[in-house]
Amino acid sequence: MGKIRIKKIKTEGEPEKAPEIKKTEEVNETAPKIKVKKPKGKKIKIRSKKYQSLFSLVEKNRSYPLDEAIDLVKRVSQTKFDARVEAHVNLGLDLTKPEHKIKVIVDSPTTKPKKEKILVFCSATQAEKLKVGQDLVIGDEQTLKEIEAGKVDFDKLIATPDWMSRLVSVAKILGPKGLMPNPKTKTLVDDPSIALKATSSKGQVEIKIEKEPIIHIAIGKVTEDNEKIKSSFQTLVKAIKVAKPEKMKRNYLKSIYLAPTMGPSVKLDLGSLET
Repeated sequence: MGKIRIKKIKTEGEPEKAPEIKKTEEVNETAPKIKVKKPKGKKIKIRSKKYQSLFSLVEKNRSYPLDEAIDLVKRVSQTKFDARVEAHVNLGLDLTKPEHKIKVIVDSPTTKPKKEKILVFCSATQAEKLKVGQDLVIGDEQTLKEIEAGKVDFDKLIATPDWMSRLVSVAKILGPKGLMPNPKTKTLVDDPSIALKATSSKGQVEIKIEKEPIIHIAIGKVTEDNEKIKSSFQTLVKAIKVAKPEKMKRNYLKSIYLAPTMGPSVKLDLGSLET
């Protein structure tokens, strides 16, 4: 008996079977997988009720006189420890100009003096009055040759005006390091003993304006007397004004804020600083 072949008849509406597609390329299973980062939403920082109540004490869009600002900063401080009173000074400097990259040296009540190796260029008579030792060295012609050869093993350089003509030869080495004597930084002086006494008696902070024209510095502690904080702040402003570029015509002091270590900031009325 012969085999019966049954032919499948396509019924109307029946989908045709898709033809098999041969893979022409092999999949590289060792290839690194690219991870697509999902965009994350911005986290909203929610301030505490205590912070919000303290913030409400500072009037929005108001500039405060210095005395009132110091008192208010103390009131809005929210730390259990003895917080700092900080000054934030925004300057109208154009940092694309090299002469606008100023350096401010100011006595800081919150910084302890640190030992520095100081090099002094002065007359033999003046050198006799100085206590020469490991931290204080008197410079001479041989010292100039060593600096010219690249040996700069000191932290500060003080000189009298009669030495400036000889120090010009090493200005390219001292300048970029911020060591070239300058009357604004009190390192070019007639009497080096006075400059050395000022350096050793107080902690000094050197502020270099390099990336942003803003100065952040502590001017005291919340528990300190208001007059002491005020005096420290006035010393800072005076040092900033002294460092102002000579040919600068634009607005120099743009804005100043005082703030505790933790707490809202208080904007200063710049007009009150003139008195």
